[in-house]
Amino acid sequence: MQKAIKTSGPLPASGIYSLTLFSLLLTSQILAAPAVPRPVKLAIEATARLVGDGATAEVVVSLHDADNKSVIAPRDLTVQIEAREFSGVQRSPLTIKAGSQSGSCSLPLHEGGIIEFWVGHPELRPDTTFVRLKPFTLSSSQSVPGFTPHSRSGIPGTHLGREVSEVGQTARDIGDTAQSVHDTIRRLGNLFGSIKPGSEHPAFLAGSQGRRYLSDNRDAALIQVFLGQPVSKRTEIQLVSSGGKFDPPNVTIEAGKDTGQTRLTSDKTGVIEVTFAKALPKIKLPPTNALSFSFMPPIVRLNVRGSPPQITLLDTAELLVQLQDASGKAVATDEPRPISTAIVSGRAEIESQKHVIPAGEFETRIAFRPTRCGVVGVKAFADNLPAELGEVRVTLPTMLLSVSALGGSLGGLFAAFHSGLPAAVRNGPLRRRVRHLPWWRMSVGLVTGFVLYWSFIFLSLSALPQAVVLNPFSALVSSLLGGWLGLNVFTLVLKRLHVLKAEDPTTVTASERTAKA
Repeated sequence: MQKAIKTSGPLPASGIYSLTLFSLLLTSQILAAPAVPRPVKLAIEATARLVGDGATAEVVVSLHDADNKSVIAPRDLTVQIEAREFSGVQRSPLTIKAGSQSGSCSLPLHEGGIIEFWVGHPELRPDTTFVRLKPFTLSSSQSVPGFTPHSRSGIPGTHLGREVSEVGQTARDIGDTAQSVHDTIRRLGNLFGSIKPGSEHPAFLAGSQGRRYLSDNRDAALIQVFLGQPVSKRTEIQLVSSGGKFDPPNVTIEAGKDTGQTRLTSDKTGVIEVTFAKALPKIKLPPTNALSFSFMPPIVRLNVRGSPPQITLLDTAELLVQLQDASGKAVATDEPRPISTAIVSGRAEIESQKHVIPAGEFETRIAFRPTRCGVVGVKAFADNLPAELGEVRVTLPTMLLSVSALGGSLGGLFAAFHSGLPAAVRNGPLRRRVRHLPWWRMSVGLVTGFVLYWSFIFLSLSALPQAVVLNPFSALVSSLLGGWLGLNVFTLVLKRLHVLKAEDPTTVTASERTAKA
């Protein structure tokens, strides 16, 4: 009795079933995995402390998605930080490393007072915050990196409200006369017309009005209240606005503090004005300045796709660049949005690299003609939006080439037999008939038929629309004509290319008349 020996071979049915089940489960897990959220906006936090005769700011910049949740950087992102001071602007780059959610840096300040910290990136929405320090100015022998002074005649951009921008004095004049934070506030109060010299200090509102916010109830305008002096007990300050909502509803300033903040969001586009309403308990010199914030449609991303997504080398496609919100819904813009494109892979031609989505529209169409087979990647760019990649697959026009070859060969055959079939082809066995076919003329027709069809597509030799020319029946008929015309096709094409001069009918007629005479 021989003992059965197991040998290696195909898996048993149970093993195949287990392997198949495992593959299906793995595939479903991969497909069900949520897409990694992409950064849409920046968030900045800044604190400042006095160091000797100067001050240093600690700045933290984070990446957020459209829902204000922290996300990681897909690659190294270099953002630009600006400390906007009374007498100038300090600029400093900061790199957020790939895989990180934030980056931080220390920034020595050129002067004190009210400082607006701004952070931006070409593909992300910017953010701002404000810090107040005891005013100081470094001496001329001291310098800080990245500082650019304002021109003496220029009026700096306002972040305190429209009243400051209307004053015919530079911020430098304010800073030069202010020796302490109380003097600075008193000076601003004089400009606002709210107090007289020697009286107590006024409060004021601060907010970034130089940028636009998304009307999605999530993108918020930061509003900060700065008092002239710390309060002795907890104070609630109520603001009023022409739209939107505050979060929190009131600005709370704790005892011993002189500043508080809230955020304004809206779900409608337009300009919202914010003013002071009241304070509990009352403050003697409430804010008198007003802030205005502009809210725009909630456009946070681009979508780029080919129409159609797969074409042949003879076709022309359109790239559709669309403005969308966080959920992928198309959103019309309220102002013209410039769009630029770049081919990052493959070979193709785009009529223009710059395009504009007009106000009231949500997309633009860009003509696209491939020059080589393969996958062509086109990236679209817009200010403060992440760059988006679209792909179009380009294949050989196998069917049209086959139809063109058939039509050209038949055209050459018909041209050779236009006066009738010769006896060798008309009579005898089939093999002998095939052998006596005019293969040379059919070969010429194959080539000239394709040349004529090519000229119809790329030289507009035909008056037919492009869509009709690319129809397979048009390919058959035009190649048939090209095969019939034979070498005369080259004369037509060369004249179209202006390599050969077309004959002037008037001149020919005059010559003929002279010869006859």
